[in-house]
Amino acid sequence: MTLRPFILCADDFALSPHSTQGILTLLEKSRLSAVSAIVNMPDWPQASQSLLFYRQHIDIGLHFNLTEGPWLSRPHDKNQVGLNTLLLQAYTGQLSTTLIREELQAQLDAFVKAMGHMPDFIDGHQHIQQLPVIRQTLLAWFNQQQEDYHPYLRCSYLENLRGNNSIKRWIINRLGASTLKKQLASSTIRHNHTFSGVYDFSPNANYRQYFQGFLGDMKKYGMIMCHPAYGHDTQDPHTQARQNEWAYFNSDAFMSDCKTAGLYLSRGDFL
Repeated sequence: MTLRPFILCADDFALSPHSTQGILTLLEKSRLSAVSAIVNMPDWPQASQSLLFYRQHIDIGLHFNLTEGPWLSRPHDKNQVGLNTLLLQAYTGQLSTTLIREELQAQLDAFVKAMGHMPDFIDGHQHIQQLPVIRQTLLAWFNQQQEDYHPYLRCSYLENLRGNNSIKRWIINRLGASTLKKQLASSTIRHNHTFSGVYDFSPNANYRQYFQGFLGDMKKYGMIMCHPAYGHDTQDPHTQARQNEWAYFNSDAFMSDCKTAGLYLSRGDFL
């Protein structure tokens, strides 16, 4: 059987010490092929230094964040607005293109300052990369890059709407993922064509069973997102689900499931 590549991307690096530690321990065992970093959180400057060791082995991207933590472009303002307010602003024409562009640049600058290089890819915390104004700003930025720099952009469009939390999958598609997929298909911007990893973060979820389904979703040019963390975080409502993910990826069952599905972990070079 010929194995096919897919990207396994751990989101939320530097969101909390628990997420950072969980991701780093999985990197030590080569259980991830991409990490998406939140750079506007206090842990980022120190946590980023641990990623430097893995620079040659994984893709390291910017998890563009407009819903949690402080603005980097507006340090005197309060914390960002939260997802519900951002959604309202995006779909009622209240988002400032200038503000989004400035914050994107500020987060890119923070990434480069810590890592010494531009991100291998960009995606969005809570899928904000696909929202109106944000989507257009990102597409414009990608189209302005030099010919020798070819980052990829995550597309969160879900072909499979069945299974756990089908309503959430449908909402993700309706809130910009379908539009972004169409725009990327007619562009030269590198992007994943297949996406999975969405579930309800239930603490009692059989994550291995879900992940076997995610692997089944993978076609050509595929990516699965995950959110592992190590240890219990009383400030995180999804702490048990994150721990469950970490335990699965740390197990032999994970590697066995990938092999059974005919897939292997890869960076995004194949996109």
